[in-house]
Amino acid sequence: MMRKILILSLLACSILAGCGNGNSDKETESAPPSQNGQTNQNGVTKEPATSEDDQQKNGNQPSNEADQSTKSESLRSEYTKKLDEVEKGLADVEELNEEGTTVSMTQAADETYKRWDAALNEIYGELEDRLSEKDMAVLKQEQREWITERDETAEKEAAEYKGGTMEALQLLSAKARITKERCYELVELL
Repeated sequence: MMRKILILSLLACSILAGCGNGNSDKETESAPPSQNGQTNQNGVTKEPATSEDDQQKNGNQPSNEADQSTKSESLRSEYTKKLDEVEKGLADVEELNEEGTTVSMTQAADETYKRWDAALNEIYGELEDRLSEKDMAVLKQEQREWITERDETAEKEAAEYKGGTMEALQLLSAKARITKERCYELVELL
């Protein structure tokens, strides 16, 4: 839900800034009438170009929207690669799983969870730097809800093994899996 809100907000900002549809210099039928604009034969008003200073005073960045979009794509790609590296880096914990004991498999699940959690925290920190205060407040609330849901889901999955040696293993494995999924979700918000 939060991701949809953020995407819609970003899309709306892009469109309002005139770079979302590639028609920033073209006439659009949704343009409001203007005293300074020129009206064509269809009654569509074309706003006069504003100087870069005027755009900055009004909070518009002339080409920075396109630059920002490119930076976001680059950042998403960078973090996706980092997450792929986390996945590949987990090969070293496979040795623990191959031992076949509950203790070693639980250690492997714990280490896997810790690595995904560290990646999640890194992405979250990047989002804190990039999102507006309002969007970050929404994300913080969503993240709190996600943590509660993650823990409840993991506990339900582990409940099947209640009191047994597999309970802790299942709990950590579920938390690791759910955290990994959340990492990829948050990367899309960058």
